[in-house]
Formats: sequence, structure tokens, C-alpha cells
Amino acid sequence: MITHTKMVDSDLESEIQLLDNYIVNHNLRNRINRLIHGCSHKWSYYENENPKEISPIKNKSLHTLYQQYADEMIENHGK
Repeated sequence: MITHTKMVDSDLESEIQLLDNYIVNHNLRNRINRLIHGCSHKWSYYENENPKEISPIKNKSLHTLYQQYADEMIENHGK
């Protein structure tokens, strides 16, 4: 018999998920740790959570990587 249920705000949960996805996709977890704790220590919990998070290159397409490389080459040779 269920006597109590926890209220879930679906809008709030979706906003939390969007923020978490943004942090993971832009590899900001180390920067956040550095701001909060003064160092960029990788916590093992987050490494085990998503194996692709360890290498940001695995999350990007080949076209995106080539475009970033081309932009860097133009920027470096233009100076």
C-alpha cells in the first residue's frame, strides 16, 4: 500500500537534464570542479557515468573536427 508519493515537477526535471547535457557535451565538468574546489580533479563517479566523457573527440563528428582544425589553421597562419 502506497501512503506517500514524491511530487515531481516535470518542467524542473527537464531543465535539470538540459543543464546536465550542456555540461557533458561542452566538457565543462573539470572547469566547474576547478572553480568550486580549486583544482580540476576528475571524480571517478563521472568517469564511470559516461565513458565517452573521458575523450571529447569521441563525441564529435569527423566533419566538426576537420572544421575546427581548418579554423585553427586559418587563425594561426593569418597572424
